Amino acid sequence: DESLQDDQPEPEPARFDVSEREDREKEERKAHELAAKREAVAENNEFMSSFESFQDIERARIAAEEEVKAANQRKLDEAAEKAKALAAKALEMEKKEAARKEREAKAAAEQEAAEAQLAEQRAVVEKEAKEKAKAEKEAKSAKRKKADAAKAAADTEAAAAEKKPERKKSTKPKPTQAKPSETPAAAKTQTFPGTENMKIGQRCNPSGKSSTGGAYGPGTIKFIGEHFKKPGEALIGVQLDEANGKNSGSLPTGAGWKGCPDQHGIFVGPLKVNPV
Repeated sequence: DESLQDDQPEPEPARFDVSEREDREKEERKAHELAAKREAVAENNEFMSSFESFQDIERARIAAEEEVKAANQRKLDEAAEKAKALAAKALEMEKKEAARKEREAKAAAEQEAAEAQLAEQRAVVEKEAKEKAKAEKEAKSAKRKKADAAKAAADTEAAAAEKKPERKKSTKPKPTQAKPSETPAAAKTQTFPGTENMKIGQRCNPSGKSSTGGAYGPGTIKFIGEHFKKPGEALIGVQLDEANGKNSGSLPTGAGWKGCPDQHGIFVGPLKVNPV
């Protein structure tokens, strides 16, 4: 019986057990695959969520960059506008400065021209004044020489007359003239037309032009006598307060008065005396 038992084949495993194990393994694989799929889906969802977050962040970054760019552009535009305004203002200031310099240069040129013209006029006036002074000096010198010559001739004639025999005096009265040695009171020995209200020592304002071209100015009557060129007419001698006269108080005939400074004496007609 034992040999028979040994010869007998071992019983095969039950198919049910194999099939159940296979089903179990399939279920495990399916569960494993399902878990893997779930995990993959979860990972994918997480990735997608992260990707969406990244896109949001990227969009936010891009928006921020655009905003920064816009702000920078605005700043650049504002800076450009300010620079443009400053450039326009600088150009206007340059124009004003150029106009000011031009006006100053023109004014300086006009002033320089005016000064040059004034200097030229002064030079002409000074030259004319020098020539006039020279001519007046020469005229005064010539007049003085002429007066001295006339006085010398008169002295010579008087000396010659003293040496001649005395002639018979005329019965016709002659007007007398004051001599330098006579006193002012003795000078007026005869009344001439126009001298009735005049006397020696009286103040007056003679009319006429002096040697300098102006008025004679006030003076004092020092001589009343006959005109040495116009017999019968009066000649009044005046000593001026200023040196505006033409002589020193003496006529070519020697008549006049003493003590008159040079260029302080004049001889005029009675109509030009104007007593004060």
